[in-house]
Amino acid sequence: MTASHRYLGLSEELVSGLCFCVTSSVMTLLNKAALSEFHLTAPTSLLCFQCTLTLLLVGLSYLIGFGRPPALSLRLLRLWLPVNVLFVGMVWSSFYALRGMGVAMVTVLKNLTNFLVIFGDLYFFGKRYSTGVWATLFLMLASALA
Repeated sequence: MTASHRYLGLSEELVSGLCFCVTSSVMTLLNKAALSEFHLTAPTSLLCFQCTLTLLLVGLSYLIGFGRPPALSLRLLRLWLPVNVLFVGMVWSSFYALRGMGVAMVTVLKNLTNFLVIFGDLYFFGKRYSTGVWATLFLMLASALA
């Protein structure tokens, strides 16, 4: 296992998690605004723009020293292609969910998918989780039902 880097006194993992939370929240809110307020009728073009912007930001992060890209190989492409197709499908379907539902409801539904991921990890990979993870999941479930 390699040593973790620190950025602004914070661990690399914490910085990555915070960046994910911020960008995910901003993307959801901007998508809702684009679809509802501006009545965007071409969500695929918005998705293409977001993917292009993501590539540019990841490339910029490599240039300023936040990580290193893995060596590109056919094996790596085959490994990640299904993941990317599923991710694009998930984002694309969330556009249509955001058209008819509020951000809060879409967020609750996205959070409930964590249960499917956890149970998939248990069933397919035999992964075990701590009591704290289970407590957090059940708090999420209780808040979704309240």
